[in-house]
Amino acid sequence: MSRLGTSARPHDLALTRGGEILWVANWGSGEVFAVLGVPPRVEVVRISGREPHHVAITPDEREVWITNHGSEDITVIDATARRELTRIAVGEAPHHVAFSRDGRWAYVANSGSNDVSIVDVARRREVGRFAAGAHPHGIVAVPDGR
Repeated sequence: MSRLGTSARPHDLALTRGGEILWVANWGSGEVFAVLGVPPRVEVVRISGREPHHVAITPDEREVWITNHGSEDITVIDATARRELTRIAVGEAPHHVAFSRDGRWAYVANSGSNDVSIVDVARRREVGRFAAGAHPHGIVAVPDGR
């Protein structure tokens, strides 16, 4: 077991299916870490979004999506190059992301605007929202897509 020192306030993490890379959102520093191998090696990915909160890996594992609580958007990272590709505007205080099984859609729980954003993954843009009650936080997409 290893212990890694990180910058201020690591908040969420996600592990690739094969366990090769652990992605960590660091709320306090505005960075994302890609932790690789044993012993662990850390690669820092600097992002332009503020207050990175949640980490979600696309079903094809080509991209890593980070909710940015402070800038009210999603940062999309190229998982291989480990660099920011773009940002996608969503609702207020986005918390968690869930992808449809086929990876076509992403659903973002926006705790500040009390709704869920529907994002077209290929076009990288929000295409709709629906009300979700007070302060939605976690979200999952059911496997059958209904």
